[in-house]
This record gives sequence, structure tokens and C-alpha cells, in this order.
Amino acid sequence: MKTTIIIHHLQEMWDSGLQNMGTSFERQLELVVKHLEQNCYDDVIVTNFEANQDLDDEQWPLAQYYPTVYDYAYGWEKSMMDTFGDVCTIVEGGNHSEVVIVDDWMKELQGEIFLCGAFDGECIEDMEIALEGAGKTFKRIEELIV
Repeated sequence: MKTTIIIHHLQEMWDSGLQNMGTSFERQLELVVKHLEQNCYDDVIVTNFEANQDLDDEQWPLAQYYPTVYDYAYGWEKSMMDTFGDVCTIVEGGNHSEVVIVDDWMKELQGEIFLCGAFDGECIEDMEIALEGAGKTFKRIEELIV
């Protein structure tokens, strides 16, 4: 069965928040890379805030796993969705975002899906809601979620 891991919002721009949680960007990246070394995923997806379809320079250790990088924002409000028209699928959000965007690439995922990254109850919550909105089941990698 095909396996996919989504590494969500693990970026240096969130280092101060990670440090407030008792870790750091570098430490979390090290843990994710170690996990990737020990597990064989068919697809590695990195979702970055304000991405340009490439890894951030600081994410270079992930390059050896040939990830697909997607831009994925958060904090959407219903009023913002008027500008999107019928361009994307939108579902009810949770505690972090009023609404959540379900991108086409999420709908296309197949097989087992694993999720890790930052921050639980915030960006991770948005991704969980989006995946559920795409009709996908997934497994959280608890030790890799901050």
C-alpha cells in the first residue's frame, strides 16, 4: 500500500514558537529526518506557509527525500472566501481558522497518510480538518507533532 507523510509547517520562521514549546526548529527537523531514515514513504509532502514550491534553505536535509512542496496558509475567515469564488473547496474550520481550504492535491492522496509538524491545535488542526474534508483518513505521528 502506498504511504505518504505530510510534514506540515515545519519551518524556521516558527522557531520562537517551537522554543516556547521546549524544542526548536533544528531539533524538530532532526527528529523528522531520523524518522524518514527509519521509515520508507512513497511520497513526502512538505507544506510551508508562504512557500514558492521549493524547500526553504533551512529545510535542506529534507531534499534527499525528494519532497513535493505545497504552499498552505491558515487563519482563513469566511469573509475572505468571497474572493475565491468557486476556485477551491472550503470547509468549516475549528479553533484556529473559521474556514479551511481543501486543496486538490489533498483529494488526490491515496493509501496511508501520516501527519507531523507544528503546531498542534493550530496549523495541525487546520490540516486535519482539510484532510477530513477531502475524505481522507490519516495517522498522527504524535512524537513529531509540537
